[in-house]
Amino acid sequence: MDLQNTGVSLFYPSETQAATKLKDASIFTRINLFETPEHVATTLESTPALHNQFCLGHLNNVLIFSRDEQEHTAHVQAVMQAFFDKGMRADIHKCAFHKANWAEAGFQISPVGRDDQGAFMVVLREHIRA
Repeated sequence: MDLQNTGVSLFYPSETQAATKLKDASIFTRINLFETPEHVATTLESTPALHNQFCLGHLNNVLIFSRDEQEHTAHVQAVMQAFFDKGMRADIHKCAFHKANWAEAGFQISPVGRDDQGAFMVVLREHIRA
């Protein structure tokens, strides 16, 4: 599947439970960053505690997902701290906090299935309403 320049991202969660975590999540937050998509992706990929564990990056946005409010608060703090440590800042006016589903947080997620090695794949698209 060629997703280059289509405005969508294809993810292979790094742990087998990541897909279940996304499916079972009940609280979602979108963090929009004043950064290039490449810088956001590099930060997520270079931070093992974050990379596809409870957040996914798309362009300059990060979707954070959790089962409950206590867990979600810790996840949002971890993501924000990781970006702060790299000198990155969020655009608070384009963030969406503690939403009940990923659509309210500004994303569309479509399961793709599994690749040849059995890794789960998901397509993430923004659909932020103006």
